[in-house]
Amino acid sequence: GGADGYAAAGDFGGAIGLQLAQALPLGCGTNPPASLFVDARPAIGTTVTMTLTNPLGTQAAGSLVALALGLSAFPGPCGVPVPGFGMAGPGQNGELHLDLGAGDYVLGLAGILTSPTAVGTVPYSVPLAPALIAFSFYAQGIVVDPAPGASVGLGLTNGLQLFHGS
Repeated sequence: GGADGYAAAGDFGGAIGLQLAQALPLGCGTNPPASLFVDARPAIGTTVTMTLTNPLGTQAAGSLVALALGLSAFPGPCGVPVPGFGMAGPGQNGELHLDLGAGDYVLGLAGILTSPTAVGTVPYSVPLAPALIAFSFYAQGIVVDPAPGASVGLGLTNGLQLFHGS
């Protein structure tokens, strides 16, 4: 017969196995599931784009969109309910995923919505550093409608846990 082919995946240290880059959504449906997403896997040496939006359209054009990245999150996929931080309507709960009390986070402006369902984007370049394989961090966004009397002033996006990999 025919020839047989064999293959094995190995990491940069020579160990058998492979850590694939992935972005896992966090949330239990309180925050809109498509309010924060990435366009690709965060593989080392690549650039991914994180996109934030209010898909429910409950916040007006001119709302500010910010993204927080952190190393600590609350346990479980549902986070902690926060009254008045939901996108679904006035006074609704939102799910907070980042553990802001840990102090290991950064917050940056991602843009200003040009319409109620517009998006803000943040590019993230994953360094080409093999030591970062299997490193994970968390991301969550917030949309702030600064208009006086806004019915939904603050709205949290769903969260993501991002794993660097190949």
